[in-house]
Amino acid sequence: MVRAALPPEAYDDGITVAEAARVLGVDVTKIRRMVDGKAIEGWRVGAGPSPRSIRVSLASCLDYREANSAGTNPRRAPPPKDRPAQARASFLEAQAYLRSRGMRV
Repeated sequence: MVRAALPPEAYDDGITVAEAARVLGVDVTKIRRMVDGKAIEGWRVGAGPSPRSIRVSLASCLDYREANSAGTNPRRAPPPKDRPAQARASFLEAQAYLRSRGMRV
């Protein structure tokens, strides 16, 4: 088979689970669950009766990212707003102790 004559989708050798996680911006465990749930295309590679390594179709990852990036995920909470840290009494006591010993904090 000559690869040059085929479109790239026809000979997708796949990417590793870690690479797929970077493409989609999720954890590797999530990628494994997505492959098991058929949300993205993947297959097991390796020797023996039950190979453990997984390869994931790059085209499938890009399709999934495009289909699921139309808006924000309503289940994902917005990032926390920066708030000034409130010092606890124990923290203030520790600071006072260190200052009394001549340390700058």
